[in-house]
Amino acid sequence: MKRNHILFAAILFLSVVFLQACGNGGGEDASNEGNGDAGGEAANYPERTIELVVGYGEGGGTDNFARLVGQKMSEKLGENINVVNQPGSRGAIAEEYVQNQPADGYTIWVATPDILVNIATDSTPYPLEDYTPLGRGQLDTYTIQTSSDSEFDDIDAVIEAAQENPGTITIGGTAADGFDELSADRVMEDLDIELRYVPYDEAGMMHSDVLGGHTDLMLEEIGPAKATIESGDLDVLAIFIDNEEVEGFEDVPTNPERGWEFTDGNARSFYVKSDTPEEIINVLEEAYAEVILEDEEYLQYEEDNYLHIREDGYLPREEYEQLNEELLQEYEETLN
Repeated sequence: MKRNHILFAAILFLSVVFLQACGNGGGEDASNEGNGDAGGEAANYPERTIELVVGYGEGGGTDNFARLVGQKMSEKLGENINVVNQPGSRGAIAEEYVQNQPADGYTIWVATPDILVNIATDSTPYPLEDYTPLGRGQLDTYTIQTSSDSEFDDIDAVIEAAQENPGTITIGGTAADGFDELSADRVMEDLDIELRYVPYDEAGMMHSDVLGGHTDLMLEEIGPAKATIESGDLDVLAIFIDNEEVEGFEDVPTNPERGWEFTDGNARSFYVKSDTPEEIINVLEEAYAEVILEDEEYLQYEEDNYLHIREDGYLPREEYEQLNEELLQEYEETLN
């Protein structure tokens, strides 16, 4: 009988220990659950394909930027990054798509200052605080370009014709009421002329119309049109930069020569939703910065596309967030 009592007590003791262990395990799981699954997901991120959403058509500067940086980030992260083009409405179509995706780092939005223009003009319900940039990747340089078959041999011919017939000469840009149109307005102020702005959803169509003589001029960067410029089918008439001259375009006037003030370039950046776990943002931010600052193929791409002529292209996340806030305030004052 005594042996039975001892055996029973031993079994009871082991049962209590087992239940306590289970309880502790459950408590640990509950604690992890209370902190959300983000910690575990971040530790394993990424585990599947990432979508890179571009609010503009294929072949333009923003699309080219997204594809190369996305490819290089994919190599660093060990997962595929697929580029998805959703052009239209100054990037608002792409923005709406991004907003309907989880904040888990698997959807990245490639955006330009149109994000600020949309907010400043109440064209989007989403505030700037909804997004976190990985940093500014590029700061491009605007030029005026025309077909080599056009009547305009230089910028002075454009100015003379526009002053004689205000509003008859057309200039193309990407999107209506966006950063390109805002920039075109500022260019007209500098040149003291009136042009008729023609918006395009895709840069490729704009290039075709200029080459075909359907649109007289276009506000475009050198990179997206480089091949057509080098073939002699497009001419660059003006470059809006503070450099005295640009290598390869020594005969093209720049701001110091003419006293122009407009030097804003089209900035390109990767954004995620601001409630994405910080650990995931850090992973993406590190890979993004390494590509833009260190990758040899990307740096060669910048040089080949005249992105290197501005020394201040890349900005880290915190500096770019502050700059965006300042620019948004400026656009709100300018556009309203």
